[in-house]
Amino acid sequence: MGSSLESGIAQDTVSGRGITQPLAAQTPEAPELGSKTYLDLNIASHHFVDKSNPGHKVWSGKESRPYNQQNYGVGVTHMKEVWQSTGGDVTALVGGSAGYYRNSMYKDSVYALANAEASYRATPTVSVGIGMQVGAVTGYLKDITPAGQVYARIEKEFGKEMGAIRSAFLQVGLIPEVNAKQVSTPATATVRVGISF
Repeated sequence: MGSSLESGIAQDTVSGRGITQPLAAQTPEAPELGSKTYLDLNIASHHFVDKSNPGHKVWSGKESRPYNQQNYGVGVTHMKEVWQSTGGDVTALVGGSAGYYRNSMYKDSVYALANAEASYRATPTVSVGIGMQVGAVTGYLKDITPAGQVYARIEKEFGKEMGAIRSAFLQVGLIPEVNAKQVSTPATATVRVGISF
């Protein structure tokens, strides 16, 4: 009879009806936050030129030239996850970018930018995000010029190597039009690709 009573107590405890203290409810673990570093390749831009605006020209000596649309360059971006939804589908990231490119005025530029992004995991290996970059760049009318853009990005993870997830991204950005006393530039679309390492 003793063994029957002990068996009943065990069954009631496991089922949560509890003659003794019921089992503690399990709480979901907090998502693990990570970071990535990317090698960036600056590829091209497109300037939405207003032909009626005399400021939308690049001057070389006495001649005007079209904007340089092949803005080749290289840089590094580091992004860190700072928040993630319980299911892991939505992530907030912050980070920074720095690098070099041949600018639209046919000059060399170096840049440093702070980044903020919201990313959504559309599939187990593909995420899409929107974000913004703000910072400074050299090589334009002043030694150092404020810089910034909004962007959309798609990233594909393609495997694990040495314990780190390797991925590639395509980013399309938009720099707003600037009309000021000393400078006037059209709105500009930018294209950048990168790979994590």
